[in-house]
This record gives sequence, C-alpha cells and structure tokens, in this order.
Amino acid sequence: MVIIMKLSVVIPSIDLNMLRECIGYLYANAGYPIDELIIVADKPDVMMYNYLSHLVNDYDAVVVIHPIRVGLVRAFNVGLKIAKHELVLQLAEDMWGQPNFVKNLVDALLSNPHYGSVTSLQSNYPDVKFTQMCCLHFKHVLEELGYMDEIYSPMSWEDADY
Repeated sequence: MVIIMKLSVVIPSIDLNMLRECIGYLYANAGYPIDELIIVADKPDVMMYNYLSHLVNDYDAVVVIHPIRVGLVRAFNVGLKIAKHELVLQLAEDMWGQPNFVKNLVDALLSNPHYGSVTSLQSNYPDVKFTQMCCLHFKHVLEELGYMDEIYSPMSWEDADY
C-alpha cells in the first residue's frame, strides 16, 4: 500500500505573468497531488487581484495579500507558517519545474529517514544548472528548527541555513 502524504505549495508573488506561468507549469508537471495552494502576493495591482480571485475560485487557493512589498523571505515565511499539510513545497514564481519535479522531490525526501528538506538542481535556462527556490520540507522540521531568517528581508537574500 502506497501512502501519499498531503502537500501544501507556497508561492510568493510580485509578478502576474510569472505567477501564471509558474502555476501552469506546477499543475502540468508536478506528478504529485497538490492539496493546498498558498499564494502570498506583495503589493498586487488590479490585474493581479483578478487573477488571485480566479485562483481562489478554481484552485481553492489560500491567498495572503500584503499592501507593501515585504520581500521574498518574509512572504515565504507567511505561507510556510499557514501551510496545513505534512509536506510543504517552497516555490519561487520564476521556478518552472520539469516533468514530475514535485514527485521526484517527494521521493527524494522520503528516501532517507534522516532527511528533513530537499531541493532541486535545475534551471529555466539552457545549459545552466543551479538551485532555484524550489525546496520541499517536512512541516514538522520547519516548526522544530524555525523558519527562514528575516534579518535580511526585504532584500530577497534567501536563507538556506535550515
């Protein structure tokens, strides 16, 4: 019997076009069920508000709106803290996954009982491979070790010390 753990996905956003592309790629390429979609929008404009309404209606998304730009790290933390499932995927809106990228991350995380978080090595740019903000965590690990350090926010210097 295969046990499928429930997954929350957290995507901070400041750009409507990138968010649309990211969500399209996410649902087309995840290869794993997405049980909760959380969008943290920093200073959205009217068009972004309309799209966020669509996400709430069509994807049952949870949307958090900041009236000012609070930065990527703080936006991630807001989403990570409200995520309700045992697996939490941190996904930057400019991260467009390869086929089965979420399933591959889940498989990697579950492959070793000592793992608490995993990340991917991929890029949207040909012949360039690097780790973008696409990290999968056990929720309890984030709660036990703490969330991202906001000391540098809103400069968008991602914290990777957990």
